[in-house]
Amino acid sequence: GLVFSYLEGRKSTEFLGAVMATSLIFASGLVKTIGRFMMTAFHINEYWMPFMTGLVFVLPLLLFVLMLESVPDPDAEDLLSRTRRLPMNAAGRKKFLLNFLPGIFLTLIIYTLFTVMRDIRDNFEVEIWSDFGIHNNSIYARIDGGISILVLLLLSLLILVKDNLKAFSLIHVMIAAGCFIIGLASILFSFNLIGVMSWMTLSGLGLYMGYVPYNAIFFDRMIANFRYASNVGFVMYIADSFGYLGSISVLAVKEFTHLTISWGHFYLQGMLLVSVIGLIASLSSLVYFRLKTRKTTTIPVELPNLVSA
Repeated sequence: GLVFSYLEGRKSTEFLGAVMATSLIFASGLVKTIGRFMMTAFHINEYWMPFMTGLVFVLPLLLFVLMLESVPDPDAEDLLSRTRRLPMNAAGRKKFLLNFLPGIFLTLIIYTLFTVMRDIRDNFEVEIWSDFGIHNNSIYARIDGGISILVLLLLSLLILVKDNLKAFSLIHVMIAAGCFIIGLASILFSFNLIGVMSWMTLSGLGLYMGYVPYNAIFFDRMIANFRYASNVGFVMYIADSFGYLGSISVLAVKEFTHLTISWGHFYLQGMLLVSVIGLIASLSSLVYFRLKTRKTTTIPVELPNLVSA
């Protein structure tokens, strides 16, 4: 939410947001590969490995934060295309939530499921691969790197769609397609019709096709479509709070109960659940927001009474 505040409300937001969000996918595999390299090449133990791996990225982090601070504000054409982004006070936030409550509720369901499964894949990818007989330190970056490029291309193409409602609808379709890919790949893998490599690649692609739009462009196009004076950061923080609460809850249940299921099989069962619920919720969300758009005549671009001084 904080980083995206530099990027929202621009004609190029899709591309900028896609690059930012897909870096999560690429980094997930890359950092595991580097962590493994630290342990094998420099004999760093597992307790110091996270610190030493993070230390590698300190200088790049500082450099790119300084570059973010140099990003210019949205110009007049950006404001015309995507609506001015403004801070909201407590009354404004409450009104925003009530105005879009059914759609936000459906969004939270999908996003929480995606966040839980994304965190499990991210945190336990080594264990998942091992459960299915794959022990290859370089495979994480290779698979996740390919997925990040595909997702980046898909999201970047939306920059060509000027109509906000059409783009917002296409984002829903992309999320629903991701759920379908997850379900199809997981069913085929369950019946031994595809191998673990194909399943992890396709399920990862579907997962990030659904997860990444919520971190990059879903809420940006939503605000632009309804021309509502607000900002992406607020609603993104709401989604993240529920998403990570769900993720932590799953970890707690798994670790502090007598569940004996491995992370690999837990991931497989979870992906099947995500595919069904996610597909239903994403299509329901699409119907809701399209009907909401038809009923909405004009929402002021600036609502001074909702904006804090």
